[in-house]
Order: sequence, then structure tokens, then C-alpha cells
Amino acid sequence: MKKVIAFSLLICFVFALSGCYLDVEYEFMYDASEIERIEIVELLEFDSENRRYNENIIVTIDNTEEFLQEFSEIHCEKIFGEPCMVESYMIVIKVAYLNGNYELINHIAQ
Repeated sequence: MKKVIAFSLLICFVFALSGCYLDVEYEFMYDASEIERIEIVELLEFDSENRRYNENIIVTIDNTEEFLQEFSEIHCEKIFGEPCMVESYMIVIKVAYLNGNYELINHIAQ
């Protein structure tokens, strides 16, 4: 009985160490038909009064559909645990929606 319990704990330990993420297709906040524009921006200092980062627009994506097709081919992972956050002076993809909401995406966070 002790061997069964020990073996079960060992298996659980191996699973815990090996799998803290899932390979997934990236899920946007809203449907692609709701996207107003996509930009590559540099986040500047955080404006605590307006609760948002000041931004420097590097480029606006002209062909949204082509961008989304290529973006869907990128390997994404859903990580379990403490979420990563964007910070000042990061380069991010800004997806702005028709309703005024937006999301910021980079290589470590959304």
C-alpha cells in the first residue's frame, strides 16, 4: 500500500513540474469583426491619474485581416499562476475595439 501511495505522489509531482501551461490559440477580448485598428506602440510612463500608459505609436497596421491570419500562427501558451503584466517602455501590440476598449499584447503578457 505504501508503494502505491508513494508512486501516486511521484506521478503527481512529475505532472506538477512538467505542466504549468497549455498550448492554445490566442483569444482576443472581442470578435475580430469588432477590431477598429491594430497598432504597434511603445508604452511610456504610466499615467496614474488616467490609469493608463502614455504611448508612442510606432506603426499602424493597414491590413488587419492579414495581420490576424499571421498572428494566429504564433505559438501561444496559457500560463497558470501569477499573471505577467506589461510595463513602461515595452513594445506591444495594441488592439483597439469599436466600443473603445483595447488590449495590449507582448511576448510575456496581455
